[in-house]
Amino acid sequence: MAQTQVRDMESTEDGIKRIKKYLTSEQVRMKAQRQAAEQKRKELEELMRPAPETLTKWDADARLIEDIARELEQSFSEYRLKLRPEFTRVREGASTIAECVISQNGRKDGPHHMAFTLSHNGDVRMEYDIQSGFRDSTTLFPISTATRKTYEDAFLKYVLEALSYQIRTDT
Repeated sequence: MAQTQVRDMESTEDGIKRIKKYLTSEQVRMKAQRQAAEQKRKELEELMRPAPETLTKWDADARLIEDIARELEQSFSEYRLKLRPEFTRVREGASTIAECVISQNGRKDGPHHMAFTLSHNGDVRMEYDIQSGFRDSTTLFPISTATRKTYEDAFLKYVLEALSYQIRTDT
C-alpha cells in the first residue's frame, strides 16, 4: 500500500511537472505570437503612413490643380464651364490619404465629375465619370513624377468628354 502511494505521488508529481512544462511552453508560444502580431501591426502602420514628401508634393499639386481649373474655365468660357475643385484629407486608416473632387458647374452630384485620389504608396488615381454609365476613365501615376502637364492632360481628357456630352444633350 505504501508503495502504491509513492508511485501515485510520483505519477502525480510527474503529471504536475508535465502540465507546468506544457503551460510554460504555451506561455512562450503565446508571447511569441503576440510579439509577431504587434510587429506586423507596426509594419502595416508604417506602410499606411505616407511619406512627408508625398503630402508636401500633394499640397503643391493642389495649387496646380486649382490654377489649371481656373485657366480651363477661362479658355472654355463660351461653354459655361465651371470647375470646382474640393480638396480633403482622408481619415487615417482609409485606402487614400487625400482627395480632390472636381465638379462641373459646381454640382458635385451632377452628371459630370472628376477626382484625383492620393494613395498611401504615393500613386495618384484620376477618375472621371460623364453621365454615370456613359463614359468612365481611370489613369494612375506616381505623385513624385507628376508635373503640370500630367494634370493638364487629365483635365483635358475630362473636359473634352464633359463638354462633348453637354453639346450632345443641349438640344
